[in-house]
Amino acid sequence: MSELHVVFGTGPVGRYTAETLLQQGHRVRMINRSGVMHDQSADIELIASDAFDRTQNIALTRGATAIYFCLAPAYSEWATKFPSLQQAVLDAAIANQTRLAVTENLYGYGAFRGTLREDSPSAPTSRKGQVRLAMQHTLQTAHQQGLVQVAQGRASDFIGPYDTNMTNLAIKPALSGKAINLLGRLDQLHTFSYVKYFGRLMATLGTNQSALGQVWFAPSPPAITQATFVQILSQIIDTPVKTMVLSPFMAQILGLFNKNIAEVHEMLYQFTAPFVIDTQKAQTAFGLTPTPIDVAISETVAWCQHHA
Repeated sequence: MSELHVVFGTGPVGRYTAETLLQQGHRVRMINRSGVMHDQSADIELIASDAFDRTQNIALTRGATAIYFCLAPAYSEWATKFPSLQQAVLDAAIANQTRLAVTENLYGYGAFRGTLREDSPSAPTSRKGQVRLAMQHTLQTAHQQGLVQVAQGRASDFIGPYDTNMTNLAIKPALSGKAINLLGRLDQLHTFSYVKYFGRLMATLGTNQSALGQVWFAPSPPAITQATFVQILSQIIDTPVKTMVLSPFMAQILGLFNKNIAEVHEMLYQFTAPFVIDTQKAQTAFGLTPTPIDVAISETVAWCQHHA
């Protein structure tokens, strides 16, 4: 019988982690709260369960080769819910001696100069960055103490099918002839990570012993400015794209009335200065070649049109 791999979360990263694992011939169980997943593959076993339930997590991951933590609460609930959510899944991995691959972002590094790499210093400049860094330390300590084997996958801002951020805020509005929503400044270089490739990295981390105990950036195309993103998108859909830009000042004002925008405000440093990452480590170690940005945008446009 093929190995069992358990994915917590059916969002875009969890979805493409599972898809890659299926392609590799593994048995995949996915867990979310509702037990419902849009466009679910018939080959996936989907179970409704609360990932905060440590006891249930242990039962659902018993006998698994690897667990994939692809969950995150709402921005406004990070401090109160995120650490305990991760701990409940970490406890299951420890109890069952199952390797654990965890999806993370780059908030723990904070603002930086130059090019970001996996071993760059961590100096969070936001509340969410501090939460993320503490969670990363929890995982690393558990690995170092021999309690569990952990691999950490990190990516920059997503684009891609099923994404609820850049895809929902920029690509979908453009296809409807509406102005798209961008952040900070349009003239600053920014690395965008294709969500399909983040999923492929996560599946790689859970199936490669050499990945354990390390941090890995999802292979991503060269950084572009948001202005270039708009140009590429306009060419793909063959229509001029109008833009609206949320500046730090406007985010601060609007955040008084909208808690989601208030949470975005502290993260705008990623879009007001260059935000460039180097993903050569995973590319070299695993032979992964990132999808070019124009192909990633084109595939996302096609998905949006199909799901209109």
